[in-house]
Amino acid sequence: MDLLQPSYISPTRFNDGGIEPLRLLQMEFPDYTSPPLPSAIDATPEAFRSDAAVDAARANDADGLCFTLDDPTACQITFSPPPDTAVDSKVGVIFFGGFLVDPRSYSPMMRMLSDTYGLSVSVPIFAKDLAFKVGTCESGRLSLAQRAFPDIEKWVFAGHSLGGIAAANEVWAMAGRNETDAIGGLALLASYVRQDLGCGLVDFSTEEWDWLHAASVSASHDKIVNGANFEAGKKWLPSGNNTITVNIEGGNHRQFGCYDDSERESINYKVDGVPTVSAEDQQEQ
Repeated sequence: MDLLQPSYISPTRFNDGGIEPLRLLQMEFPDYTSPPLPSAIDATPEAFRSDAAVDAARANDADGLCFTLDDPTACQITFSPPPDTAVDSKVGVIFFGGFLVDPRSYSPMMRMLSDTYGLSVSVPIFAKDLAFKVGTCESGRLSLAQRAFPDIEKWVFAGHSLGGIAAANEVWAMAGRNETDAIGGLALLASYVRQDLGCGLVDFSTEEWDWLHAASVSASHDKIVNGANFEAGKKWLPSGNNTITVNIEGGNHRQFGCYDDSERESINYKVDGVPTVSAEDQQEQ
């Protein structure tokens, strides 16, 4: 999430103290996306295993077609529970991927949620693999997830790294319109609430948010997220027992997904920590 470095912000001039000016910044990003590992491709539904299929979905988003196409899966990867699952869950997960990370990179964890826990899962696909767009509060992708899974009543908004900011903003914006019936929770993986991006002064800690349950998940060997900022961001999460905090010992930033991060040092000038647990173990936790 700390991948948004000033070197990728144009113009680089900031007005005094302004969240509002930051919303209006034009942002330039490198022409690069971290590719999924073979294990992630294997876990991806067949319709999106090819690069061409994912590129087509990215193009749909770039062209503003996602909400006009008849096929609700044209801009999202969906994971349905097996037909013989013993769990008849009315809860689904909409998962927003990290900054410049191929959405298929999260397929192993999403597959586990669907096959093991009986959850319907949507992973939106965005142009340039940017789940969060400066100047916007939400993507509106819940409506596509609901079209794909009309029987789901509640949705957990989840995200990794920058995708966590997107998830938090979605919940905040929906609540601002009093559209909370479909919100089943918020889960931030290697991510935290930021008040300087997106919807402004996002704050889930007040009494009016007593109904929201959240999870804040970190990893002990994560060298990408700024630890001080992560801890500071916790104060904006739901108070008391409404927020579960988990630190995965031995995990790192990358292993919340399954992608090749070998070229990311040139993007964010940081090197992730070396994990001492497998990606599978980290994601199961």
